[in-house]
Amino acid sequence: MGTQQGEILFRELYGASTKERCYVQPAEQLKVVMLNDGQHSDVSGILARIFLPQGYPDSVSKDYFAYQIWDTAQAFCSTITGTLATQEVLRGVGVGNTASTPLAATIVWVIKDGCGHLGRILFAYSHGSSLDSYSKKWRLYADTLNDAAMCIEIALPLFGGYTTFALCVSTVMKSIVGVAGKTESLSLD
Repeated sequence: MGTQQGEILFRELYGASTKERCYVQPAEQLKVVMLNDGQHSDVSGILARIFLPQGYPDSVSKDYFAYQIWDTAQAFCSTITGTLATQEVLRGVGVGNTASTPLAATIVWVIKDGCGHLGRILFAYSHGSSLDSYSKKWRLYADTLNDAAMCIEIALPLFGGYTTFALCVSTVMKSIVGVAGKTESLSLD
């Protein structure tokens, strides 16, 4: 079957909808090209294309919308918590304190980040082989550890003279989250 653009190699349908995407090979070219399945000209169509999965609602389970509401609320709360934690981390390294120097803040920041890098390397070395096998367990562990790290950062004013130590601990925890939390995208469950 041929068209003006070339031969249609295959068509992709999205659930029960009439949306169709065609992949063609233009004449005298090796590259496969996707034909546009129609542009959305109204605002709701554009927003649906940006925020909803392709083929929605047929391409997802029936509870997707409820899940997405809770997932969005969790992301919003996590962003607020992260902002509060960042504010306390900056205060902890001396930002806004007239008695603190930029050099002191930089040194604390370098120590904090150094501990994070070291923690990431040691965790990956010691637990790397078990991350793929137990990805759901590690994902839950990572989420819990991330929340605990943010709690430590928000509570930095309570640590007094141990602020640098608390920052190092929370940064190591977040570094472990960075390694353990990535297993979800690697698993095939």
